[in-house]
Amino acid sequence: MRNQFNKITNIAANKLENLKHLQLTTTAINALKWLKNHLPFLHPKHLVGLLDWYIIKKFIGTYIFSIILIISIAIIFDFNENLSKLTEYQAPWRAIIFDYYATSFHTIPISSLPCLFSSP
Repeated sequence: MRNQFNKITNIAANKLENLKHLQLTTTAINALKWLKNHLPFLHPKHLVGLLDWYIIKKFIGTYIFSIILIISIAIIFDFNENLSKLTEYQAPWRAIIFDYYATSFHTIPISSLPCLFSSP
């Protein structure tokens, strides 16, 4: 009899625990709904205007164009410097392009990213 009572007590305690988690989840959902309805000005669309988006897009476009230009100039100069070594060892073009240049010049855009976040 005592064993059965303990079993029922454990089941009731587990159901009460689950109910507490459900109430907490429901309360959190209701709080988020309230924030959504009462604070619409915090939406990113309201924080960044149309002119700001235009300026951001132009800046990022110019940044990407300049990085591509710098990488292409670096590849041309590096290829010119290493041309004698590449022809001396008869390296295949596929190895030159995919093994050397594709693995060595990806660091240029990554190293120039702090320029985006520096203050004037």
